[in-house]
Amino acid sequence: MLVEKTNHYKTLLFSYLLNLVVILLIAYSYFEYVNNISYTLAISYYITTFISHFAVLSVLPLLLSFLAFYITKKQKLSNVIFILLATINIIVLKLDTLVYSQFRFHISPFVLEMVFGKNAGDIFHIDSSNIIKAIAFIILIILIQVFILFIAKKLTEKKIKTKLILYTLLSSLVFSHITFAWADAGFYRPITQAKEVYPLFFPLTAKSLLAKMNLINKELIEKNQKLYKLDNKGAIKYPLTELSYTAPEKKKNFLLLTIDSWRYTCMDSIVTPNLYKLSKQSQVFNNHHSGSNATADGMFTLFYGVSGLCNDSFTNHEIPPAFMSVLKSQGYDMNILGSATLENPPFDKNIFLNVENLRLNSNGDSPYKRDIDITKNWTAHYNKRDKKTPFFDFLFFDAAHGYDVPKDYPKIFSPALDIVDYTALDNDYNPDKMLNLYKNSLHFIDSLIGEVINTLTENNQLENTIIVVTSDHGQEFNDNKKGFWNHAGNYTKYQTKVPFYIFDADKDPQEFNHLSLHYDVTPTLMNNYLGVKNKPSEISIGKNLFNTSKREWFLCGYKNSYAIIEENKITRVVKNSGIFTITDKSLNPLESENIDYPIFEKAIEDINRFYVKK
Repeated sequence: MLVEKTNHYKTLLFSYLLNLVVILLIAYSYFEYVNNISYTLAISYYITTFISHFAVLSVLPLLLSFLAFYITKKQKLSNVIFILLATINIIVLKLDTLVYSQFRFHISPFVLEMVFGKNAGDIFHIDSSNIIKAIAFIILIILIQVFILFIAKKLTEKKIKTKLILYTLLSSLVFSHITFAWADAGFYRPITQAKEVYPLFFPLTAKSLLAKMNLINKELIEKNQKLYKLDNKGAIKYPLTELSYTAPEKKKNFLLLTIDSWRYTCMDSIVTPNLYKLSKQSQVFNNHHSGSNATADGMFTLFYGVSGLCNDSFTNHEIPPAFMSVLKSQGYDMNILGSATLENPPFDKNIFLNVENLRLNSNGDSPYKRDIDITKNWTAHYNKRDKKTPFFDFLFFDAAHGYDVPKDYPKIFSPALDIVDYTALDNDYNPDKMLNLYKNSLHFIDSLIGEVINTLTENNQLENTIIVVTSDHGQEFNDNKKGFWNHAGNYTKYQTKVPFYIFDADKDPQEFNHLSLHYDVTPTLMNNYLGVKNKPSEISIGKNLFNTSKREWFLCGYKNSYAIIEENKITRVVKNSGIFTITDKSLNPLESENIDYPIFEKAIEDINRFYVKK
């Protein structure tokens, strides 16, 4: 009996080790995102860390199945628990590799909220073919687990020793953490980048201990700590001074037309003919960037003029944008229409917090249908509204973000995909058909916007309406050949640069090529059209859009990271970790470059501008 129990423990142990091989085969894809490990120490570190870290991540099914067998003495029950937990472990890892390959962040509460939160279907679109693939993958993993248990029993019968393997794993784990502690203290990036690449990786750090022993540069440690320890959890004073304004006698209407994930190269006479035509009568900013590469924070920077890293704290404190507060106080009729839900991200709790009777969701089971719905709703509301009352209307179109277009809509760009298989996107994927689908969806949105513009024209309201046209962020199609797709993955121009122009019938058409930012938009609208007397610096971290003075750098970021983008390089900092990378504008590492601390000190001042200093 005792021998049988011992043998079953060994069978589970062999199952664990065989599962580790499967785990490592899947996790091997993370190596693609590791840069500059040509030195012997770095190579040794990554080999030992790769094996030992995923050995740790794989151990839970083993421990719980051990426990189940110890308590119940039932082999079948412990086998079932092992198969179930090992299958879940592999599925989660596979999902994480897919998420990381496109966005360069791991599965986290933030990601889960976006995917499974309220009305998440408005944001993420999963087709039936992907569901079938997922089911097939799960069945395959379960069959592999059954086969692994079978092999493990055979290995147990052969009395193969496992002590050497276990000692090797333990030694690798110790070497990995000690090496990281040394690299972290010296900011040795070839090794410290592992903290960002591997999921659930919490390596040993020992800066304080090494500093006390005078083994590291204390001044350098203090400088680098300032990069990620942001003071954005305290009391907020926004704006810095009380809003002061004199409402103009003749108020202009405002129409903000935004397209989710609009690439800056896709605003022309072919892709978006109606918007292009209007741009020729407008103030066009050819070098305009969002303050983020993601929706929640891109829109936050547009309306608040404040860094996206402040989004959570402003939302938790229920502070509306100064721009929206001024509009409300001046009696503007507001019609806020988002194709995707306004609850996820929670725009109803920040940007549109003070909008009465806010419409949270649109009708339709796909992005293009909801885009049609917001257009119809806008037209109906416009036709019945009091034309003497000034209005602020916001339309946020989503078909381009969802690569969605009606089946009977003309394929202006072909050949084009019918649907995007996100699991197929890698560094070797040809983007041409995907890009054509994206352009067709933009062309469709443009046709809807054409209806809006025609309605204003027919009612003689175009000349009295300020129209702002832009996007929340850009959209990448692996332009840098680094395996990045869509957005929220890096801070190159493909993910941050967006179309932007303002139509004002009282101004002659003009093009500007200086660097302009989302931070500049609402301060400009408030100063130029709403009679607000506050300086831009009192209500934002931007400046007037028409101020053409040169910017040497700008701040871009969201919940998990931020970057300082200069003329020839991008320095990205992972929030609350101390990890930073310096690359050129095409994401090629610049190992010889150092952080420009004076610039970062100014950037952190901007991030913390509206927080009360303790």
